[in-house]
Amino acid sequence: MPIWDHALWQVMGGLKSSIIDEAPFFGRARFQEAGRVKLCELSSSSVAVVREARSAEREVREFVKVAVQLSGRSLFIQSGREVLLDGEGWTFYDTARPYRVVNLTPVRQFVILVPKADLHLSGAQLACYGMRKFGEASAVARVFPNYVKSILSEGVRATDYESAALGDVATSLLRLSISGTAGEHASVSARETLEFQVKHYIRMNIADPELSVQSIAERFGCSKRHLHRAFAESDVSLSDFIWQSRLERCAEALRAKAHRHLPVGEVAFNHGFSSFSHFSRAFRQRFGCSPSAYRQANF
Repeated sequence: MPIWDHALWQVMGGLKSSIIDEAPFFGRARFQEAGRVKLCELSSSSVAVVREARSAEREVREFVKVAVQLSGRSLFIQSGREVLLDGEGWTFYDTARPYRVVNLTPVRQFVILVPKADLHLSGAQLACYGMRKFGEASAVARVFPNYVKSILSEGVRATDYESAALGDVATSLLRLSISGTAGEHASVSARETLEFQVKHYIRMNIADPELSVQSIAERFGCSKRHLHRAFAESDVSLSDFIWQSRLERCAEALRAKAHRHLPVGEVAFNHGFSSFSHFSRAFRQRFGCSPSAYRQANF
């Protein structure tokens, strides 16, 4: 049990677990990432999992946590709301606020962490529709768990680019599920659809040194001004998103054991940078250290 408790604390974000019956404890968890989305396939005996207020307050990353019930009965509690999942369905809740999950029986679940910013939903929408049972109201809500299952089974063989794309689709399905249940289909606007498609295209073509606002506009058959308008309500501009995506891919490669033999300069050129000095300066500004120091700190 202490090993399980420590694993959940480290990977799933400041959680405390306790056994709620006298049966022998068992737990199994398999973790995987799909771009910015974190996934876990989890099985355990009857336990209570708590995220305390002080732990939630210290969380610098803002995630929505989704729990997909595959078997067993679990009670989810947050901000005075409760939802019971009995062998099926799913719910979501805010990791920045305290919550409690009580597995009333042995359970099997998918647990998914999705950055709030990537959902493009207001805080009011998340607060209003969190801690509700999903999975019956719409086709998208029924598809979402099956898509998560496919990532966990096939995503391990995906490249970094493919993995990020899989995470993007999972995020989009979650957003559509929430919006659809809220009767807000119109909120998924043409602007947001174009923004999603462009971000997906950038992640899939980030290694192309010719990737630019101009080349993307030509690809989508629109003006640069139209593209910039699509990102007007985003937290970053289109140009910044391209640079941030390049830097994030370089950071992933510098952390990867499979790429440890590659010189730092080659990592930069493989991800679309044409100037090493520009890459080094931008990397230091983004991550607070040189690319070489970042690689050393992660091995």
